[in-house]
Parts: sequence; structure tokens; C-alpha cells
Amino acid sequence: MPTAQSDAQWVNVLYQSSTDLYPRGYPYQAMDAKVNTVSTDVDTVVASQGLWTNVPDLDAVRILMDGDLNGQAKTRTTSDDYKQDFTAAKGQYLTVCSMNLAFRREIIPAFYQFPMDDNQWEVGRFDDIWSGVLLKRAVDLQGKTIYNGAPLCAHNKAPRSTFGDLADEVAGLELNEHFWEVIDTVNPERESYRGTAVAVGKRLEQGDFSSWQNGAFLNHCGKYLLDWLDCLETITSHSANPSATE
Repeated sequence: MPTAQSDAQWVNVLYQSSTDLYPRGYPYQAMDAKVNTVSTDVDTVVASQGLWTNVPDLDAVRILMDGDLNGQAKTRTTSDDYKQDFTAAKGQYLTVCSMNLAFRREIIPAFYQFPMDDNQWEVGRFDDIWSGVLLKRAVDLQGKTIYNGAPLCAHNKAPRSTFGDLADEVAGLELNEHFWEVIDTVNPERESYRGTAVAVGKRLEQGDFSSWQNGAFLNHCGKYLLDWLDCLETITSHSANPSATE
């Protein structure tokens, strides 16, 4: 199985394409990073991300750069843009979109979809992107794998205002450049999916991110991640002891 990596610690899931596109959530600072692949044995896959043909999943800035005002893109992708399936090496990050995804139940604690849109900072559209960063860190610590490529789906996105998406994204653009750096430094006491999520939640909730625009939103995300984990623990406890709910 090809395993991809770059000096920027980011793998563009469209790296095999000649379109020069970067997916929604891909950091601007990592653009133009050269992706190299080596062949590795893949043991345990815990999440499988199918990629997309037709309308690529781009952010609003990149859609505007592609000359489209309807929230889509003038450039379209085909199966030829995905020559082979791949994984990203340990310590490497990639955008994870929830549109075409399968995963094992065990990863759920570390696959929280972060709270977007309905918040005082008006940050939106990074929910699955940031959950993918958290998941990749947890997967790496567990020695497991996220598989990328097939099955491809045809992404037939309905037209909408590109500027509406831009308004949702702009409040979080700087945070997105650094979110993965914060997660990459987290070393949990327990190398489990829950342990990683707890450590990330505490780091986000307690961290000082005031030097970044809307940095307090990361504190907000940390609190909600920890609330999510408390909910899961309660559900698990009640499932193990049904009489406790009667």
C-alpha cells in the first residue's frame, strides 16, 4: 500500500491529480509541499475515506480562485485524479471529509465533530476537518490506519453562494492553520482513543490561544469535546448496567 508523506506534515488527498487543487481545510502554509510515497504493509484499518469525483470539496477562497461564485468549482475531478489508494504516514495529517466515510466503532471517542456555525465567533465549516486531525493523531498513537481512495463517490453539490461559505470560514482560517500543530504536541497519559481525546480536550480548554484571531473558540471546542466524552461514558455505563436507568 502506498504511504504518503511530505516535509510539511500534510498530505493533499488530491496529490495524484494534475488539477493543482487543495481540499477544504488544507492549511495554506502547507501548499506546494511535495508528496512522496513508500510502499508499506497495512495492518488494521479503522477508518476508510472514499474520495470524490465531479465537484471537488474546496474551501471558499479556493473556489473563488477557481472562478466560481456558486459554491462549487469550475475545475472538476474524475477517477483519473485518483490513480491509487493510499494511507498517510505516522505524524502526517490530511483532510478528512465526512461525506463518504466508514469507520469502526472503537474510534468514536476521537472522532467528535467539533461545534461549528452556532457560536459567538461565527466559525463554521471546519467540523469534520478538525475531527479528522484529532482522529489522525489518535490513530497514529494506536498504530492503526486511515485508508483513502476507493470507493469514489460522485459529489453533485447544489449551487449556493461562495461568499456565504467564505463568511462562515473566514473567522476560523487562522485557527485552522494552527489547530493541527496544537493536536500534534498532545501526548496522552493513556494511548487509547478516549485517552487521546481527553488530552486534546484539556489542551484546548485550558490553552492560551489569544494570539490567534478568535483563539477563544478553541477553548470552546475543548469544553465541548470533554462534554462529548462525558456523554459517551454515561451511555457506556448505562449500557453495561441497564438497571441503573430503570
